[in-house]
Amino acid sequence: MSTTTPITQIIPSLTGKKNIPSSTSIHTASVQVAEYALFSVAAKARTDITISIYQQHKRSGGSPASEDLVYQQAVSANSTFYKRFTIKGNFAQIQITNNDAVNDTRVVLTTCGLSVPNFEAQTFLNSEIDINANCALSRNANDFNLDLVRGIHQDFKKINILGITDKHQAETVGLDGMSYFPAAAETIYVASTSNDDNIGGVGARDVIMEYIDANGVEQTYTIILQGTTILNLGFTGFAVNSLKVSNAGGQAANQGTISVYTNNTISQLLHRILPSQNVSRVARYRVPTLKHLVVNDINISGFSVGTNLEIIERAAGIDYIIGTFQINTANQQLVYRLDTKVNGGSELYVRQNPITTSGATSLINININGMLCPAVNNF
Repeated sequence: MSTTTPITQIIPSLTGKKNIPSSTSIHTASVQVAEYALFSVAAKARTDITISIYQQHKRSGGSPASEDLVYQQAVSANSTFYKRFTIKGNFAQIQITNNDAVNDTRVVLTTCGLSVPNFEAQTFLNSEIDINANCALSRNANDFNLDLVRGIHQDFKKINILGITDKHQAETVGLDGMSYFPAAAETIYVASTSNDDNIGGVGARDVIMEYIDANGVEQTYTIILQGTTILNLGFTGFAVNSLKVSNAGGQAANQGTISVYTNNTISQLLHRILPSQNVSRVARYRVPTLKHLVVNDINISGFSVGTNLEIIERAAGIDYIIGTFQINTANQQLVYRLDTKVNGGSELYVRQNPITTSGATSLINININGMLCPAVNNF
């Protein structure tokens, strides 16, 4: 009587239920996986976690080594993580980090070995693609940049950092003031300068905010405005990457300046929408953790009585000027090719430094084109 090897088999040493204290990491033993074609990992926890997959050529006797890291992913609280991994070493080890600084968590981890390889296919697609999708897919479809703009590629994202200003002043372009860079995550507040911007007003009612939270992860939050009332949003963060009015009253636009700042201190300004603009036009972007921003080029259009524009990469509290441009009274069109990488946790912003103390009307438009990529992945 012949026996059939099961297609999937649970790997006990990489499976289990564990309690993890706040801001703490745990890891499994280093387990042999070489006899499988693939192995799959499923995990779910009560708090935000980071899951890290290590593969080794020889068994590790303790904590995993950073050079053996093949995959890392932040996972939101109460959401299910699932990926399949090709065999890149004889042994595998999993580490899970509780990203919550206050609360303990409980994680459920299940790892299975698979005896058959991924299904392979070639096709034309009009749906989202994950570079770690559970099939080995050869894709014949549209131009990559076109599909990037359309949002087809889940793990890659088109980034346009837009800054527009008609002010002749020292500022982060489009902010109407200088940016504040908190050294640690701080509580986020929001307010408008007009009472028409509220849930029943003629101005802006709701604003969608994309921000970087205390763990360095990009999040989306909908703010329900209450006019000039200062709102404590109840969570902390490092930066705001964009604001956009999503619901408005009869005027179909925000009537006041909507400002987002920290610790109830307006001078600690992160982002804002100026009156009637409906969207922030601030040349500032913080790269989420576990991501890289590949910057392609910078487009500058405008005129001024005389000012300098500085393109700055800010990392670990240090500003690195990677480009300086002088704008004068002629209507200028500049394209500056960068092809550089900005790491997770760093920021890219544009600072205006006027050459003259006063002058005629100015108008400057800046657009920085880039692509947000995974920092670590398993291909």
